[in-house]
Amino acid sequence: FRSTEHDRQDATVWSAAVVGLGYAGLPTALALHGRCPRIIGIDISEQRLAIIGAGCADLAGPDRSLLEATLADHTLELTSDTAAVAVADAVIICVPARLDEGVPDLAELRGACDAVVAGARPGQTIILTSAACVGTTRELLAEPLTARGLRVGSDVFVAFSPEPGAPDDVGEQRREIPRVVGGVTRACGERAAKVAGKLTDQVYLLSTADAAEAATIQANVSRAVSLALANEF
Repeated sequence: FRSTEHDRQDATVWSAAVVGLGYAGLPTALALHGRCPRIIGIDISEQRLAIIGAGCADLAGPDRSLLEATLADHTLELTSDTAAVAVADAVIICVPARLDEGVPDLAELRGACDAVVAGARPGQTIILTSAACVGTTRELLAEPLTARGLRVGSDVFVAFSPEPGAPDDVGEQRREIPRVVGGVTRACGERAAKVAGKLTDQVYLLSTADAAEAATIQANVSRAVSLALANEF
């Protein structure tokens, strides 16, 4: 893959919706503060929304300060209505793919993607961040959008960009952690890379969404093997 530089003025995203406000989604929404005038946080759990709205979410360091800032200036809008994705220019799906006895359980992720597909409109950039199987982005987003009559790569732009994880130390900022992006088409990748440029200062654009998914699985396997070896020692 290759590194790309992004002019922030060319990467204008007037509104972004983050679907799923868990351990990955909420920090993603907060990272957009100051770079996106309107951030829509969507979660089907009213309890989770109440915790976030009260400023009591389990966050550390800079993320806690960002939550206070977004609540103070009202740039973060919280809702359980998935139809709100229709008003966003970019939609970032952060609902995890859970494991059931080692096998990915895509029920929650599939439900979130179905809601995004139902509310999608021309001009949107839709990014999946949940690591599952290679082909998940095509299966859960690109193909259903095509079935709706939206042309992927010209009407809507679909890509995969995995959540990079938390900073390694408290002094590291999330913007310092690189992100990988792969689009269903080249145009999708380029659009998504501009959105990712709102979240990080370094974006690596891969050839396809499948390539980005494969790279994520390889990285996760490598991490798991390293931890297992350390535990054995």
